[in-house]
Amino acid sequence: MSTRILLGGVLGGLVIFFVSAFTHTVLNWCGRAIDKLPDEEEFTRAFSQQNAAAGMYAFPHVAHDATKKEQERLNEVYKKGPSGMVIVMPTGEEMMSPQTLGKELATNILGALLMAWIVSQFAPEKSFAVRLLAVIAMGMFSWLAIDASYLIWYRFSQAFITDALFNGLLENAAAGVIIAAIVRHKAEVKV
Repeated sequence: MSTRILLGGVLGGLVIFFVSAFTHTVLNWCGRAIDKLPDEEEFTRAFSQQNAAAGMYAFPHVAHDATKKEQERLNEVYKKGPSGMVIVMPTGEEMMSPQTLGKELATNILGALLMAWIVSQFAPEKSFAVRLLAVIAMGMFSWLAIDASYLIWYRFSQAFITDALFNGLLENAAAGVIIAAIVRHKAEVKV
């Protein structure tokens, strides 16, 4: 079974990587939901004066040890707006380097290997359809636990979250076909 898990996971991860590349570069899913700042040059100039290191920043910032009175004050500032998050990327790096793509591929393969291992634990009588639906369900769990929370807590746009859902469904359905076909019990394999 371990050869099937390895093969299903690696091929499933490759499928996820290439489906994701297609949905992001050709269909522009998720990217189409990210708007350009009205005056990007002015924002960049003002923000660079902050000397902020690479990292994530929120405004207004609520410290984890803020008093109840401070939290209430910051909630009013939040409601008044503007509020948001800024992610500062490390300087001097390419936007899409071979290393970045390699890391993405590696995480896709690791995720698919995990899904393949889970599917390998199913009883022998579980059908191809059940295995496929299980892989899709694992992907939907990830979307609900991560992307949906971005909508709830960080106010990511509905369009971004919806694109992430469609992307996840397509990636996991494609990988699920591969994993469900390869990761099955020996009794199902016809010689």
